Amino acid sequence: MTLEEWLAFDLEDRLDAIALKTSVVRELSALGPIERRFITQDEARQLFLDDLEEASEEMAIDERVYTRLGIIESGVDLKELQASVLSDIVLGLYDSEEDVIYVVSDSADFGLMDELTAAHEYVHALQQLHFDYKTTREGIEGNSDKMQALRGLIEGDASLAQFLYEWRVFDERLKEALKAEQEAEAADMSDFLSAPSFIRQTIAYPYVDGPQFAFSLFIQNEDFTAVNAAFERIPESTEQVIHPEKYAAAELPLNVDMPDLAKALGSGWTEIHRNVMGELFIRSLLSDRLESEVYEAAAAGWGGDSYLLLEAPNGSDVFVSVVWWDTESDAGEFAEAMVSHWEAVIGKQRVIAGEQPPAFAAYELPTFVTGNGVAFYLIASPQNTLVVVADDLATVIRVSEVVSGFEISPDGGK
Repeated sequence: MTLEEWLAFDLEDRLDAIALKTSVVRELSALGPIERRFITQDEARQLFLDDLEEASEEMAIDERVYTRLGIIESGVDLKELQASVLSDIVLGLYDSEEDVIYVVSDSADFGLMDELTAAHEYVHALQQLHFDYKTTREGIEGNSDKMQALRGLIEGDASLAQFLYEWRVFDERLKEALKAEQEAEAADMSDFLSAPSFIRQTIAYPYVDGPQFAFSLFIQNEDFTAVNAAFERIPESTEQVIHPEKYAAAELPLNVDMPDLAKALGSGWTEIHRNVMGELFIRSLLSDRLESEVYEAAAAGWGGDSYLLLEAPNGSDVFVSVVWWDTESDAGEFAEAMVSHWEAVIGKQRVIAGEQPPAFAAYELPTFVTGNGVAFYLIASPQNTLVVVADDLATVIRVSEVVSGFEISPDGGK
């Protein structure tokens, strides 16, 4: 069949053929047809907004955390921002609740890029059918880092299968036609490119780090056996996805249990949220102000963490995190990068409380960066770091003193 004949083939038959070939490439069988719908970019944006609205409570907390950390400006609607960014770059999606594949395209002009998108989204349908990742996702709510790790597996698997589909199914003529189509239909990515670096990094991560993770599993037997097994033993952290050798070595994250600081701080204090940052969060946070080799090194060596978002009696938000690191050097790299990041955010220089000792030992004394209505505090011991961010210096000192009254020791993991 010629290229022209294939592109002119009845769309429903073509989609059925894509599904069959995807099943063969991904080495998973389907039990029946899956509904497919074509939507516009505006309709895709509305779907993203609807999904985010269902998680409005979590989104409201994320908005407060991101604002406190300077990721977004005060007053920015995080749902609108993320929906705009996603609709800019996502060409398709699979709704596991309704078992529907959406392709962002005009059905009358279904090209080769759309074919790859359909194959990618069909893999998600196969994943849900065989591994029920929706139930897995529900079981890890409350740990955002592990949730992101699962996303890395899901999208990495589908991206790998999409690559193999193009490599095995498209002949040289189709590959050349695909390249020409991609050059002619360059997407408008203005919303994505103008978004904060943290948003871009976390949205891109499963399509960048995820495929390398899936490929590391695929090459073990040159098939999907190990990828399938990963859905039974999902990665425990984004660290394991970013560094596949740590997944292979079963290097588990430490469980860092933060105390009830709101109770210890006294009347008027409220705990709003507690969660885990993980390597991806830390790497993405630092990416806005630092060079890639700096922020990647600063996030690597993460061992485990816990963070709290507190509300002070005056209604302001306070962020508190304790991170454990693999080595003293890892803790020192993070401390230096984090202080440099906040110097850039606030536009002020650090102040070290006490006589400044050399190198890493500087962070064994409290380090502050204050100004423009923000106060940042950091102190490090050989393998952990404490960070507090609040509106003013008095608050960060008070909170840090209360935290210091607890022995926060991790358990499990490494």
